[in-house]
Amino acid sequence: MSTTMVPPRSLGRLDSSAGSPRPACPHCAHQRAHSHGSFRRKDGTLEQRYICRACRRTFNRCTNTPLHYIKKRDRWANLADAMVKVHTVRRAASILRVTVTTAFRWRHRLLDALRDRPQPKLDGSVAVAEAYVPFSEKGVRGSERRTGQGLFARKPSCVLLLHTREQQTAIIASGGRPRVEDLVERLAPVIQAGAEIWSSGLGPYDQACRRLGLRRSNVPEQRGIQRFWAAESMRRSLFGWLGRFQGVATRYLDNYLCWFRFARRVKTLTPAAAVVRFLVESKIAELGAA
Repeated sequence: MSTTMVPPRSLGRLDSSAGSPRPACPHCAHQRAHSHGSFRRKDGTLEQRYICRACRRTFNRCTNTPLHYIKKRDRWANLADAMVKVHTVRRAASILRVTVTTAFRWRHRLLDALRDRPQPKLDGSVAVAEAYVPFSEKGVRGSERRTGQGLFARKPSCVLLLHTREQQTAIIASGGRPRVEDLVERLAPVIQAGAEIWSSGLGPYDQACRRLGLRRSNVPEQRGIQRFWAAESMRRSLFGWLGRFQGVATRYLDNYLCWFRFARRVKTLTPAAAVVRFLVESKIAELGAA
């Protein structure tokens, strides 16, 4: 079974770091650290350990990255390749020769790191569309399911799809229809003050835009209509993309939206370049080595 292999030079953080500069402390960001012994991985290679001169905590180059405590690091390039190709977890497990549980856990380690990466704020004219993803407890077994907790726990997730000429993103606004408070909380980190919001007369957006210092329009002109339909097209793409997983658990939906955003960003790249980009953005490979 063929997979896209990442050039070894792009995986600098997967290997021992002999000769490379000492990293900053991942706990306090202090720049001065001393070597503090080493330890041997299960594959037999040595990993340098460091101690921070400020907080006196020890760390290695994989601390606070998805590779922390991971033993089979040689398979993560193929994991990134499987995610770029949007394989199901069972297909990925087969390619990686690990259990489905391990493949699922690795997938979400990568997505957690990708989700935490800072994103530039949207500016200019931003078209907004809504998508409602059904509530799901996929993967929850027996008595762990949320029975008898009221209708709120069963409401679909409202996903806001935001589209500009050059950027796009998707974020969870609320369970059920969003309130003004939900929109203010979720839009503030992703849209620059002074931007213009184009929406189709959605109720709470007027108040939310006033609180955030945004301008709001009801798609009044041709270019607004085109941008709005681009957001609607993004909504259809989202449902088609999620459909291949045969349901996504609501507790993991934020990670899958992050994956969806990444897939749209790299769709014009070659598979190998997309894999390297995935490793860079999920904190595994250094951009300068790519």
